[in-house]
Amino acid sequence: MKHHLLALAALMVLAADLVAVPSHASEAATIHGRLVDEDHHPVSGIEVQAQLVDPGGIRDTVTDSAGRYHFSVPKESDVHLLVRDPRSRFTACSRELGPPDAPGTLSELTAVPGTAQDVGDRQLCVPATVTGRIVDADGRPVAEKINFNAQGQGTVSDAQGRFRLSVFAGLYAPVVQADSEADYVPATLPVGSHAPFYAKSGQTVDVGTQ
Repeated sequence: MKHHLLALAALMVLAADLVAVPSHASEAATIHGRLVDEDHHPVSGIEVQAQLVDPGGIRDTVTDSAGRYHFSVPKESDVHLLVRDPRSRFTACSRELGPPDAPGTLSELTAVPGTAQDVGDRQLCVPATVTGRIVDADGRPVAEKINFNAQGQGTVSDAQGRFRLSVFAGLYAPVVQADSEADYVPATLPVGSHAPFYAKSGQTVDVGTQ
């Protein structure tokens, strides 16, 4: 009987070794970092979202007074970090700008269980705003037929011919282009390049009538 018990105990130990999972596999991964402005001052109150690719899921937090944020991710996963400013002032310094209240991509990484990953300091930008109006040769507004494009970032004029575009700080050489989806393109449209302008962070630049 004693030998049977010893044999059973040995089998249980062996089975435990075979199915044992490394201790770090059950531990959560942590992701942290800090958001700063263009002068490297911390930015508080920014919504930071971690989108988990596999398994799916979302983690949300808000930067504290020191600009810091912290996430806990339960399993290994590719993670997309997005930021959004409820005040519509700051945005991620990505190549493409969406609406002021739209989230921007901050970083992409892989969360590894049992590790703490520091994303480091990531700078947020304050876009400039470009406004203006597009009219034809007779001074009539051109509605939704013209694209005002500034180095890859564009928008379409509204019913009054007006446009509004968010851009990062820099020197721009705008181009007025015929909308490829328009049913017709009147010959009087002011298609072509226009005078360059410089946009500063947080500034609204009115380029007038194009």
